[in-house]
Amino acid sequence: MTTLESSVEPSSSLDHRLKISASLFDILSGRTNVDHPLCQECADVLLAAKQQSLEYQEEELNCLRSYLNYLDARADSKLDNWTSSLGLVIDTDSCAPPFNLCEPPPENQSDADESDYSDPDNATQVSVSDQDQEPKSKEEGIAALTKASGSPSEEQHFVLTDSVSPVNADGALHDSKNLTTSRQKRQPRLTQLRDSVNELQRTLDELLNEGKDLDQQLAKATADLEYRMDELDKAQTQYNEQKQTLLDSTNELLSLESRVADAESHLQRLARTNVLNTTFPIWYDGHIGVINGLHLGRLSNRPIAWEEINAAWGQCAMLLQCIIRRLNFQFPHYEIIPMGIRSKIVEIQSRREHPLYYVTNIFSQGKFNAGMAIFLKCVGQVQQVVESNSNAQLPYQVKSGGKIHDPQDGRTYSITWSKDSEEDWTKALKMMLINLKWIIARLATIDV
Repeated sequence: MTTLESSVEPSSSLDHRLKISASLFDILSGRTNVDHPLCQECADVLLAAKQQSLEYQEEELNCLRSYLNYLDARADSKLDNWTSSLGLVIDTDSCAPPFNLCEPPPENQSDADESDYSDPDNATQVSVSDQDQEPKSKEEGIAALTKASGSPSEEQHFVLTDSVSPVNADGALHDSKNLTTSRQKRQPRLTQLRDSVNELQRTLDELLNEGKDLDQQLAKATADLEYRMDELDKAQTQYNEQKQTLLDSTNELLSLESRVADAESHLQRLARTNVLNTTFPIWYDGHIGVINGLHLGRLSNRPIAWEEINAAWGQCAMLLQCIIRRLNFQFPHYEIIPMGIRSKIVEIQSRREHPLYYVTNIFSQGKFNAGMAIFLKCVGQVQQVVESNSNAQLPYQVKSGGKIHDPQDGRTYSITWSKDSEEDWTKALKMMLINLKWIIARLATIDV
């Protein structure tokens, strides 16, 4: 590892560093069952698996310890039953193990254990009980102990032979008399206990009979309860069906109400909507007026194409035609014919046409200027009708001769076009569009 780390220098190439990293990962993969390198997610999964294995081993160790404690307790119980059946008394302190079976013994305990087992004072003390059994000889006691615990060791044989006291015949006779006297004294008590047992047995029989009656009543009540539960389930099912029907009807009603409210809102929005204002939006782009996204006018620094200007004049003709229809008004001498980029105005008597579009030839300029002047004259007539019906003054006044007056600067601009007066012409067109926008707004307040 030191050699690999020392070989990695700042000046080493990227290929050399990659080779060293691959060697390190090969070493790690050879020592473990997992291929390296590991990403962060794989490392977390591996750590979680190892932690789960450790918890499983600890749980298994705890189970083994619990089972060992259970075996120790069971051995103690077996030992107590064996000693009580033989009438022996064993010193349990001397029989305790020198250390806890669930824990490893300490290192300095071996000498003390050997001294404890070799000391005669710590040997198990065994004596013969003389209350509920016949006296036994010394050899019979040893034989019984040997049969119960298997082949005894030399130390156990020493403890048994030295601890059992000899029993003489006089002591056995005396004990037999005492046992007979004790049985006679216990006879009345035994009779009383038998009577009590009989009384309790009769009481138990009565309780059992009463329990049978209660079981029958409980079975009947259970059957009645099941019948009522079935009826309740049926009623609950009907209730749920009716409630679902009510919910469906309520949802349908709410949906219809929502649709009606939406329709009313849409109707009110349409009623407040100015159709002409929506269809012919008028705005401005700097000093040039715009109708429906089409520029009406041009400047020296912004040479708008004549096709766009002609299309804008077609939108103006269509707008003026819609306005006079809304007002039920007819021009006495002219008829406006909107035809897109080829819109025109026709004199009613002579049927002379005046174009509202410009064609780049030598004769079209005069006709185009005459058509624009007539269109402005028609706008002035509509303006007079709107001002008389709405009692409102439009921002710019249309003058005769194709001119429009701006009261803010006090100047009058001509709507006729020439190359030398494009700026004034564009200004006049912008003021005409503003007047048309005002006329659209006033139409909403006029009852025709």
